[in-house]
Amino acid sequence: MPNLEVSIIQDDCTSCGLCPEIAKRHFFMGPDGMAHVKDDSEDDPEQPKYFGFTGKVAITPELEAVVIDAAEECPAECIYVEPISQPAQL
Repeated sequence: MPNLEVSIIQDDCTSCGLCPEIAKRHFFMGPDGMAHVKDDSEDDPEQPKYFGFTGKVAITPELEAVVIDAAEECPAECIYVEPISQPAQL
């Protein structure tokens, strides 16, 4: 079960293309020239689902390290990797 989720603040993206180079199963460069987050995919679909400014995608445990590396290497520091919020127990 994923413990982390990733998102991008696209207003801050510099379109360097580094994140899909490092972690292509979770990032792609859209036709708008900006980096986007996608669901985990071994194939790189031609038109992955856009998540836009508010989208968050769960990271599979085996890919956590590479996604964290992409976030750390991002020159714009616009990739956020956070713990998945758990619903409150009643």
